[in-house]
Formats: sequence, C-alpha cells, structure tokens
Amino acid sequence: SSANTCHNYGDVISQIEVGGIVGFLSGKLVNCNNYGNVVGTKSNHKASIDTIESDAYCLVGGIAGVSKTIEANNTVTYCNNYGEVTGYNYTGGIIGGLFDYTNNKVELNLTVKWCTNYANVYGNGQTGGIVGGTNIGLNDSSTSTINIDHCVNNGKV
Repeated sequence: SSANTCHNYGDVISQIEVGGIVGFLSGKLVNCNNYGNVVGTKSNHKASIDTIESDAYCLVGGIAGVSKTIEANNTVTYCNNYGEVTGYNYTGGIIGGLFDYTNNKVELNLTVKWCTNYANVYGNGQTGGIVGGTNIGLNDSSTSTINIDHCVNNGKV
C-alpha cells in the first residue's frame, strides 16, 4: 500500500504504534507532512516528558510509528514532521522504529530519503531525530537494512 501527498494537522494520542500519518507502515509514503503533536502513552491523556511512565509503550514517530513487513521494502520519501513527538522507547522524528514481532527469520528493509524533522523528540531510550531504533537482530533470526539518505533533524532530541 502507499500514500502520496497526505497531511495531518491534528494531535495524535494513542497507546501503541503511533504516527502522525500512519501507525503501521507497510509500503510507501511520499510527500506527507505532519503538523500535529504525536504522543504515545498508556492512558488516554496527553503525556509530557515529566509524566511518561517507565511502562509506557513504544514505537512513536512523527510520520509513522513502526515500519514492519516480511521480505519487502518500506520507503518514506519527501516527508516532513513539524509536530513534537513524545514516547518512551523507539521514538523518532520521522519513524519510531523498524520492528519484528514474529520472532521468525525475516528481512525488513526501510529507506528514509529527503525527509526533515523540525520538532523536538522526547523519549527514554532508542530515540532519534529521524529513526528511533530497531529490534532486528536481537533474536539472531532476522536481518534488516535501514537506509537514511539526505535527511535532516532540526529538533532537539
């Protein structure tokens, strides 16, 4: 699946796989912009960096919360985030994380190209201005490639 020239102007608050454009990325996003704040929390109220609990869930991104699919390539091109991103683990200005939930041997690939994060990103671990992190390889059965090309982070992390 793919999305082209999509824009979000509202705040997004949820518990798992939270993104300004999509929560779960499996395909292509081109020329999408997020202007709303994106918050991952265990409850249904806005969390601030001072109130994030240690058990708050992860995978929060300004554009997509998580990139995951089996033996395919996900791409995010010419996408920008202008909203503040707040999460716990795997929190990124563009993508929260590249994740394998299956514990099977899979190959997950993510390309992030010509994207800019303009906002602050708050997290407790695996936090980045463009991509938060990946769990691939932790169980020694999966492999991944993350290509970040011509991307800029202008926010505080």
